[in-house]
Amino acid sequence: MIWQHPAWVALLAAAFALIEGSLSEYLIHRGMHRRGWARRRHGEHHMMGTGQGWLGEFRDYVSPALPFCVLTFIPSLAIGIGFSAGLIAYLAFAAYAHQLQHERPQLVFWMKAPVHHLHHRHHMTRHNFGIGLDVWDRLFGTYQQRSWQPQPLPRDPREWLRIQWLPSTPVADEEAALEESGWRAGAERGVPRAAARAAHESGRAAPISRTRS
Repeated sequence: MIWQHPAWVALLAAAFALIEGSLSEYLIHRGMHRRGWARRRHGEHHMMGTGQGWLGEFRDYVSPALPFCVLTFIPSLAIGIGFSAGLIAYLAFAAYAHQLQHERPQLVFWMKAPVHHLHHRHHMTRHNFGIGLDVWDRLFGTYQQRSWQPQPLPRDPREWLRIQWLPSTPVADEEAALEESGWRAGAERGVPRAAARAAHESGRAAPISRTRS
């Protein structure tokens, strides 16, 4: 039968991986806003308000996904190839969507509003957990609409490539700001939580005390 052909099996596995990848993205991001180490670590990202560059995001996405890709080769080669290709393709897209929404959210034409940009802009902790897509937020009732004025899209396709692609190393002041901001658990040594939040709103690192003991 045609559905048993390896090409069809691989195609179905790839389609499943696209769905699974987008759902996992939503659930993992939602889990990062619960209590615990993940929330504290994710708080650093919210305080800085920037992406890591496409490669940095893709690296963080694909590393935990590789073991699952390997396991899908056990049933058959076609399933393994199809699932791995579909999942890696979605993770590459998600990394791009994440970086784009931090740098140029007006270019996110495939959603009514750049949901991840609004998630950061309005300091949301219970809404808009999607990154590449907003479908799961709408399905699970966590989508929250905020005002967003779409802008005309550029005609030059190169505009969609003008983002940070390679990861950058944080400067010492940024690391110190993270260490002393109210976002890091148990810190509260240099910058009050209000100052850290104000710094996040303005897109700058929180001020840090220069007094040394």
